[in-house]
Amino acid sequence: MPDAPQNLPDKIKSLTGSLTVYTALGSFVLYFFGYLTLRFRLTMLGVNTDLAVLDERYFFAGASFLVYLVAAAASAVLVSIGLAVLAWLAYRATGRIRSSRRGKAASAWLRAYLASPSRLMLIGIVFSIALIQAVMVQCSAFENLLLAQFPPDPDWLAGVWLNDVYAIKFFLALVLGVGVSALLYFAARRRQAQTVFSRVLGYVLAFLLAVEFLLLPVNYGVLVWERRFARVANLGGKETLKTGQEAWMIWEGRDWTTYLVRSPEGGHATAALVSLPNKDRLRIQIACYDQLFRILFAGDHSECPAATADDRKLP
Repeated sequence: MPDAPQNLPDKIKSLTGSLTVYTALGSFVLYFFGYLTLRFRLTMLGVNTDLAVLDERYFFAGASFLVYLVAAAASAVLVSIGLAVLAWLAYRATGRIRSSRRGKAASAWLRAYLASPSRLMLIGIVFSIALIQAVMVQCSAFENLLLAQFPPDPDWLAGVWLNDVYAIKFFLALVLGVGVSALLYFAARRRQAQTVFSRVLGYVLAFLLAVEFLLLPVNYGVLVWERRFARVANLGGKETLKTGQEAWMIWEGRDWTTYLVRSPEGGHATAALVSLPNKDRLRIQIACYDQLFRILFAGDHSECPAATADDRKLP
């Protein structure tokens, strides 16, 4: 007990140092996730920005992704519990089949097959490669869509992207897929009969698992995050809209604000990105928030009435 007062300053100093390290590490993780989220989203939009290397919007994007990921993980746990209950009921319902001679032989073969860590690692590697190549990297082809003439390929992912509910379920499925890869990895690591080959396969699966996790913020930024855009009555109070024109604010930077302007020409609408300096802006008049990509590619209409002549008047 006499040594406690003397050790207290050292303990406080050690705790403060650890807190500083954890804070710096957490900030880096938020920044890195935010960078992936925001940069791939801007590539999808086709917008040039004045973002600096260190910008607070990276941190906000990373925090948004992390909160959404935690919520999706909680939903994934509930789904996993439901699937586990169904599997248990199926297991109980097939009791007679499992107690038969063929059922016992099949069960013994399956247990022996999955007892090998190398086989589990191989299953995880094949599953991870299929998940990455067939699903998770597909959104990287989404580029410059604000001025695109047609929805992006593949068609099935464009259908997911244009539907709020499908996009939420798709991201939940991605989280479940990453969870399956992690489950196979840790299940294989717990096996006792580890070999050099199984350890090498473990390194490969760990690498693929890291790739899957890095692709989660990419998919979040492209498919899920901020699906509505502000429709404006004029461009910063300086540039008026002509009759029939529609405009949405796409990006507000430090020095410039970018708008998408659609104009009816020859029976169809043409779109253009217009950037105006913030120093000349008088006001921003937001009429509503629209599902812009459904207007561009699914034929939907704006959720707010068209701006009136009074709205277009400069102040």
